[in-house]
Amino acid sequence: MKARPMLSLVRKSHGRKKTTSHFEVSEATSMPRIVVPNQVLIRVQAVSLINADIGLASKWFDGCRDMVGCVEELGHQVHHLSLGQQVWTVLETSMNSIAAFEVLPASKVCPIPSSLDYTSACTLPLVGLITFRDLGILGKAQIHPNRIPANTLKSVFVDDATTSLGGFAVQLLQTWGVGRVVTCVPYRAVPLVKHLGVDLVIPFMPDRLDTEEHCAAELLGEPPFDLVLRTSDLLAPDFCAKYTKTEGARQVGLVVSSGDKAELNNSLLSALLWPFRGRSRVVDVLDCSKLIQVKEWVEADLIQTTFYNVFDITDLDEAIKYLQDKRALGKCILDVSKLSNKGLMMN
Repeated sequence: MKARPMLSLVRKSHGRKKTTSHFEVSEATSMPRIVVPNQVLIRVQAVSLINADIGLASKWFDGCRDMVGCVEELGHQVHHLSLGQQVWTVLETSMNSIAAFEVLPASKVCPIPSSLDYTSACTLPLVGLITFRDLGILGKAQIHPNRIPANTLKSVFVDDATTSLGGFAVQLLQTWGVGRVVTCVPYRAVPLVKHLGVDLVIPFMPDRLDTEEHCAAELLGEPPFDLVLRTSDLLAPDFCAKYTKTEGARQVGLVVSSGDKAELNNSLLSALLWPFRGRSRVVDVLDCSKLIQVKEWVEADLIQTTFYNVFDITDLDEAIKYLQDKRALGKCILDVSKLSNKGLMMN
């Protein structure tokens, strides 16, 4: 059978040492096909894009890991999905492109929450799975690495609830029954974060160099935290450690580092990158079956979507400019549906 070409969003490396890269729409990608009976062909509707995706060379890391789409074809061993059903997943292999269609193992795919459309649903898969991993959730709500029941935590500090992971985490921590959740966010985001039910929101100016001093002044009356969750590089680990609970000279509070911006220094996805000669590939340790639990949280109205903006795939340059702006909040969602739904699919 002759391969059918399709349009795709491709990252291309350039420069003498291939250390920089850019995205462009390409017509040279062949449409994938189901080759084993447990696979599913998905018509892609949306993918996520974060600042780290546009700043890293393709030979080192592939971005756009959140994906939402419609089931186009099913392998004959797939019974938990149906044609036309909207699904989400976290892409795990280094394909260096986001195309109009993708073929994935059915075990990595889950229906999206019924209460969300495809663009808002696309904000949640990766942050949901990372929350499971980095906060050590295995059935009952327990905090990694000491397996502390979440409802015994009297206070938790999240350094920036406007990151996609931070926005997800503050909602989840409250759902688990944490006594008090505190965060610091840019001034313009204060009303948005207060709407999430955070107990104390400390505002700061994104361009200020004295953010730590400002936060320190606001935290003077706060008791030490049982847990500090770093979701960005806004506050240094040493600063966070100063505000965790101690017993004598021993620190007993936890500092967990994770978040979108931490990808740039290998914090967030350190466990996902496996170096070998000349190249790194993604080794996925995120359990996509946990997306069922994320779906249930959303449908029970325990979790809302995180902060995001939607851009059409044809406005890719505008999306990148948005992400490079210090005022950007959360993720950028690329609407990929035009690649296949509105005549851009090549015949």
